[in-house]
Amino acid sequence: MPDLAGPGEELLVDMVRAYARAMRSRTRVIQIRLPGGMGSAMRDGGLLPSRGTERGVVSFRQWLDREVRGQSHP
Repeated sequence: MPDLAGPGEELLVDMVRAYARAMRSRTRVIQIRLPGGMGSAMRDGGLLPSRGTERGVVSFRQWLDREVRGQSHP
């Protein structure tokens, strides 16, 4: 299965915070250092797409504005 990536690099904690704000959540989102191989891969860029990967044109923020903020939430 080929990789698909957005147009730019994003930090997961920033994406989660933006999503929580869009959902009007009052939950505090904190950044933690994940242990193990997955945590190492996230920190070292091992989960980023490889060269030549097809990239989308819609950023996470654009998607969030269109898909989440455009809907009504409690």
